Amino acid sequence: MSDHVKHTHTITLKDGSTFDHTAEALRFKPLSDGAISVFAACCGKESEGSWHSFYDVAKMTESQIADEVKGHVQRKAEHHASVHLAKEFMNTLIKEGPK
Repeated sequence: MSDHVKHTHTITLKDGSTFDHTAEALRFKPLSDGAISVFAACCGKESEGSWHSFYDVAKMTESQIADEVKGHVQRKAEHHASVHLAKEFMNTLIKEGPK
């Protein structure tokens, strides 16, 4: 499906280059009566993905459901980008670099 939910967050690294973090909604699962959870991962790293659950789906419009999914995907991209920047900064503080 080509119109699935994606969000790209671009960061600028210390060397001036840019790096895109693109998160995507990959799957969902019903949890219980009226609850759904959606899984999003960034940069193709499913092992670092996360689930977001929302409730009372029967009372939500399609637009509200889409907003929940889009919000989670955007948070995932921004979080992964922030972790990338933090690791880059931490490497400037640590003598031995990353382990």
